[in-house]
Amino acid sequence: MESAVRLIDLAAGRMTAGEALLGRLELAPAAIALGRDLDALRWLDDGQASLLDERQLLVDRLEKICAIARACSRLPWESAERRLRDLHLQLPLISDSMNANSHYCLAVLEFFDAIAAACVGEPTPRRHRASAPACRPR
Repeated sequence: MESAVRLIDLAAGRMTAGEALLGRLELAPAAIALGRDLDALRWLDDGQASLLDERQLLVDRLEKICAIARACSRLPWESAERRLRDLHLQLPLISDSMNANSHYCLAVLEFFDAIAAACVGEPTPRRHRASAPACRPR
C-alpha cells in the first residue's frame, strides 16, 4: 500500500491533478481494507470536492463517481450513506449526449450500477473500455 501511494505521488508530476486524484480514489478500497481509513476518507473528500467542477469531461466525472462508490462499498453504512447520497446528486450531469445509441444511456447505467453495488456492499469491478468513450472529445 505504501509503495502504491508513493508511486502515485512520484508520478503526480507527470499526471494531471485529476489523474493523480483518480489513482488515489482507486486505492481507497485497499486502504480501507488495510485499516488506513483516514487516508481513504481524505482521498474520498478530495474526490467528492472535485465533482463540484462542472467543466470536467463526463468520462472523468463518471470514473471518479464509480471509484468513490467502490470505496464506499468498503465503508460502514453509517459512513457510506452520506457520500452515496451526495453522489446521487451528480445524476443530472451524467449523460451520453454524444453517443449514437438511441435505446439506453451507458453512462447512466454505469452510474446506477456503481451506486447500487455500493449500497449493498459489493464493489463493482473497474471496467476498461475497449475503445475511447463516445463522450470524450477526440
